Amino acid sequence: MPDFDWRTETVLKGTVSRLQQWVRGDCACGAEDVLVYDTHGDETLMCADCSRRRAVANPRKETCDDCGAEGAWRDPITGANDFYCAQHHAARGQVFQNRWADAARVGRSLGIREKPKCAVADKGTDCKGEVKWRSADSMLLCNKHAGKQSKGPEWHQ
Repeated sequence: MPDFDWRTETVLKGTVSRLQQWVRGDCACGAEDVLVYDTHGDETLMCADCSRRRAVANPRKETCDDCGAEGAWRDPITGANDFYCAQHHAARGQVFQNRWADAARVGRSLGIREKPKCAVADKGTDCKGEVKWRSADSMLLCNKHAGKQSKGPEWHQ
């Protein structure tokens, strides 16, 4: 595979916004003087609507780098640009049932955060409702300890 930097190069002759390449033309559907697009497998220039229809009709199928099987995916923890099927992910020790819990261990953020906890929890009364920063008290408090009532349904209080 040749060295190719997608951030600065393209083989596409149509519009490529990340490179500030804007191409206007006529589409086969009759649209005139519109932005036209092409794909790697098909150099036909099409308007945005026709290009979307082409993409839906021809979904991209990733293939395994080892065996060529379709339905491969990238490891979300490492983010490496390697695509493997389920069997080859397992062969590399990349089994996904428990890997989400290991995200913090390897240092890759997956958007999973710890739920906020009321600052006065376990002080004799049960917490209830949403926990958020209460500037009047300068701490995280639930609705009950802040003396507030949510506008939501009863079970949300």
